[in-house]
Amino acid sequence: MEDLNKNGLFSPIQIFILFLVTIALVTVTGVIIILLGGSTLSLLTEILIVLPALIACLQFKMPFTKTFRLHKINLPIIFYSIVISLAVFIIGDEIDRIIYLIFPMPEELYESMIRLLQIDSVKDAVILIMSGVIFAAFAEEMLFRGVLQKSLEHFREPATAIVLSSVFFAIIHFNPWAALQIMILGLFLGYMAWRANSIFPAIILHGINNLLSMILMNLPEEKLKWYSETTIHVNVYLIVFAIVVLVPAIVSFNRACDEK
Repeated sequence: MEDLNKNGLFSPIQIFILFLVTIALVTVTGVIIILLGGSTLSLLTEILIVLPALIACLQFKMPFTKTFRLHKINLPIIFYSIVISLAVFIIGDEIDRIIYLIFPMPEELYESMIRLLQIDSVKDAVILIMSGVIFAAFAEEMLFRGVLQKSLEHFREPATAIVLSSVFFAIIHFNPWAALQIMILGLFLGYMAWRANSIFPAIILHGINNLLSMILMNLPEEKLKWYSETTIHVNVYLIVFAIVVLVPAIVSFNRACDEK
């Protein structure tokens, strides 16, 4: 086990314990946020989500960069990660809308979620962007595509590790109405992190996805007619464009990873 830790890896039992501790911390924090309200506390959730992994890394004297897969990437990988992120967001948003039509979220729960993401001032914008975009992207990718998936890849083939990390990713969001969508996003995040051997492409996708979701939730409907003509579905031309762009973008992303 010490040899694993020296190589920036956790054993299966360590992964299981780490995930349970993380879920416990996030659950307690989530209850506090519900009771007290306010977006400021959401920053605490994102810090706590990676805190157990950080403590374990220090306790076992594990190499920080290798453990969290914080390897550098080049400009082509960054560029294609952005293109993939935009295409995945459009396609994922349409999948969201279709699933919500079939399996709608309770209205009270949906409205409370909207209130948490509502921007009414510059302070709200700063806090929500820091917690929901920057902190969430870094902290969650360090845990799921860094620590968990990287360790799982040592014991299972990459495809299995990517699927398992996506399942963990969906579970910790505590949202059964969005579980499938979160898992699909997790598959893309996992693939990009594995292919580049770095979580930075996943951080880009995660951050862009959260930022655009936040923008759509806060813009009035009249300003989104170009994006969603019926307010139910995404503009069909945008969906077709996203699908057409996604395949060559992934091919180019893979080529850039090979060249790196």
